[in-house]
Amino acid sequence: MKTILVYFSDIHLTGDKPENEGAVIKAFCEDVKQQLFSMQYNDAYVLIGGDLVQTADKQESYQAFYNKILSKLITYGIQPEKIICVPGNHDCQRQWVIDNRENYAPVVNQKFTEDRFNNMINGQQGTVFLEKFGNYKNFVEQYLPNSCKNLIGFPIEINEEWSIYCLNSALTSFAGHDWKEYQQLKDDERRLNVDTRNLNDWVQKNSKKKILMMHHPLSFLSEWADDELTKLLRIEFDLLLTGHAHRQNILCNQVKGESYVWCQSPQLYTDKADKLGYCIIELEDDHVNRIIYREWFASRNCFKKGLDFTDGEDGIVEIINDKKKRKTLFC
Repeated sequence: MKTILVYFSDIHLTGDKPENEGAVIKAFCEDVKQQLFSMQYNDAYVLIGGDLVQTADKQESYQAFYNKILSKLITYGIQPEKIICVPGNHDCQRQWVIDNRENYAPVVNQKFTEDRFNNMINGQQGTVFLEKFGNYKNFVEQYLPNSCKNLIGFPIEINEEWSIYCLNSALTSFAGHDWKEYQQLKDDERRLNVDTRNLNDWVQKNSKKKILMMHHPLSFLSEWADDELTKLLRIEFDLLLTGHAHRQNILCNQVKGESYVWCQSPQLYTDKADKLGYCIIELEDDHVNRIIYREWFASRNCFKKGLDFTDGEDGIVEIINDKKKRKTLFC
């Protein structure tokens, strides 16, 4: 059975600038349509890795996201329940952070341990981390039935072979707010914490091939969160999907444990002059078969083969499927 995952991240949609943002988004939707209609597959999902909008304070930006992107994907035959997303730091409402910073800043400035954070996020105090996602929550509740299950993290069963866990890595983000009282919070790097309790519980009960999707790369997580997820990934997961970094690299390293593929998505949109793109991940039965990259060409206002995202001439990364060699392919 062949399942394809159309994966994109960091859209930063505003609904403005039809000559810039509008041109890229229009070309993206047309290219996805062409790829869906030209490929052979049994099932298709759309995975969105966060930063759906530029400014989460504006609910209308999320409505524009539906009108300009999601509604078109649905007309191409993608069912709403097969469109799955996680929030990023741009999906945090900065105005909420500003209005509540006197109480919020001391909380996220703590040096959490795994146990302490898991207790807090899963307890009554956990709401302090979730309220800044109000507009994002309204959006997924209205349009994406499988993405509104739990803002902390949630699993989805893709098919008999594969399942995915969607993890919110922006829970302790300060949404880029620069406040002189807590200037260290403006940059999220090495300050982000995630819920590993429910993730581990799911892993221990799930015998399928596993995908983990979250907005931030591991390097943005707190030390304990990075350590714990790294251990889980090497043993339990087959595919990691992240965004945020606005770049895409291919590296091959020898590591201990089971092999997994790390797909770090390029940004879909920041400016039409930037390097932009997305990818299509092909799952063949119980393994990742290949990743097809598509790249924005400003000179032609269209997406073509992602030559800058791969070593080859076809924009495709063929995945090494040899567990005896225990290789991890970062792509």
